[in-house]
Amino acid sequence: MTGMVRDAKTRIRGDAENASFPLPGGEGQGEGAPTRHSSLIPHRSRWALSTQTLLQAVLFAGIFLLNFFQGTDVDMWWHLATGRYILDTGAIPYADPFSYTAQGQPWVAHEWLAEILMILLYRSGGYLPMVLFFAAVTTTTYWLASRTLLQVGLGVVATTCITLWIALMSMAGWHVRPQAFSYLFFSLYLYLLVRSRQRVDRWLWLLPATMVPWVNLHAGYVMGLLLMGLFLLGEGVNWLIERRRGDAQTPWPPLPMGEGRDEGRITPHYSGRLRAYLAVVGAAVAATMANPQGIGMLLYPFTYAGTQNASMKYITEWQSPNFHAYFFFLFGGSMMVLMVARGRRPVDWALAVPLLVLTAMSLQSVRVIPFYAIVAAPFLGLRLAGPHHSALPPQHSALSTRHSLLNWVLLALCLATMTSTLFMTERAQLGPEPHMEDFPVAGTRYIQENGLKANLFNTFHWGGYLIWSTYPERRVFVDGRPDMYGDPFMEEYRVVHDGRPGWRDVLDRYGVEMAMVQKNGSVAALLEASREWERVFEGEIEALFVRRSS
Repeated sequence: MTGMVRDAKTRIRGDAENASFPLPGGEGQGEGAPTRHSSLIPHRSRWALSTQTLLQAVLFAGIFLLNFFQGTDVDMWWHLATGRYILDTGAIPYADPFSYTAQGQPWVAHEWLAEILMILLYRSGGYLPMVLFFAAVTTTTYWLASRTLLQVGLGVVATTCITLWIALMSMAGWHVRPQAFSYLFFSLYLYLLVRSRQRVDRWLWLLPATMVPWVNLHAGYVMGLLLMGLFLLGEGVNWLIERRRGDAQTPWPPLPMGEGRDEGRITPHYSGRLRAYLAVVGAAVAATMANPQGIGMLLYPFTYAGTQNASMKYITEWQSPNFHAYFFFLFGGSMMVLMVARGRRPVDWALAVPLLVLTAMSLQSVRVIPFYAIVAAPFLGLRLAGPHHSALPPQHSALSTRHSLLNWVLLALCLATMTSTLFMTERAQLGPEPHMEDFPVAGTRYIQENGLKANLFNTFHWGGYLIWSTYPERRVFVDGRPDMYGDPFMEEYRVVHDGRPGWRDVLDRYGVEMAMVQKNGSVAALLEASREWERVFEGEIEALFVRRSS
């Protein structure tokens, strides 16, 4: 009897090992590899193009091309200047080299690795290589988000629709800026955590491994730590609910038999996953020390905490979303959909807890919305997926030659139409230099041609361009690094910018002899009315004033 049981187990194991689970488009199967059930799988040509693959190809091509229509980010310039400074000096700055108002003040250049990459791309061919690279980063971000949706058991059509939805919701963050790396790694973290619900294997250790580059690319790495902590907390809630309920009901689709079970990689119990998560989280926290600031980098993100922080008060992307703007209807609508969506599976708190926290953070700061969107997608996917949806990709029926050829023609037409829009408008960023209509190009050239080197007061969002164009010959009053300048100084800047009482005292305190401001702004009107100042140049958007005494 024992021998019969052993033989039966051997046969079952052999069937599981030889079973074939085809992936979309034929991926995952060796060409011509024989399988026990190969006769049950419809033969597909390697060039066959299914409608599902067509949808995904059009989606990601559209996301990639939309990046070319984004405006020139004002902070890109001082990022380029920092990368240039690092390459020219061979050192990462620890004190401010770019302004005369905060020169020598401690500065955490937390994006130094991204800035080196940006300046290398710029030197390789101008602005276009930068757009291409960051478009690829953004596209990969939402490709990972779509893989997460497929992982929870959602179909390809629904996955395509939700991915498009969250991508459009997050477009405000699509710029040539280091923060794009944070969205990419956050999406990767969520994918790996969701994957760990079905299999706990070595892939989970990619979390601490990718933390090493992330912490040197952008301070948004803290969102990865937050996600892991909230995911772990949600797992605890799931465990308590399951223990109280006394059954094994789960929101996750089942695994195919034989996929890692014999190797001990599947850990269905909370105790096993908990040990794995704690080890990975500990390693990820330790990995944050691998940066020039050391342990101090863990404290840096908290400098942005508090509603009275200058960044929160004055910088648009750190402020609450303005629901009077149509763009934020997508965000507001997403919250309403999530509230009314009735799920056919139990609520998974490992996703619900991060979603609740990120919803609150997004209502306080626009900059968090892309993180919110990435987490909202699989949560909604679980609510929409059927109660017994398999984790296996659907098997494709055999495609007729005519059907496949039609899909290829449709793909070519879609790609040609979308690509043609790049050449039908001047908004597309295709040149070696970005669009410059929002920057004081003419006024900067006037300063350089006339050799003016006195202390210059400048508008906040022009500081980065002035650093890139005039450093080291000249230094700026302020630029897009409010965390370095500090809240008291930013309040002084706002006194001048808003034309409040005491604006003359601020200019005198810092020895300002020139001012480049928006020509239709309140500061320009005050300087024009003052006998101390003279307008010496006016451009399309800027006006340059000089003290008469100088």
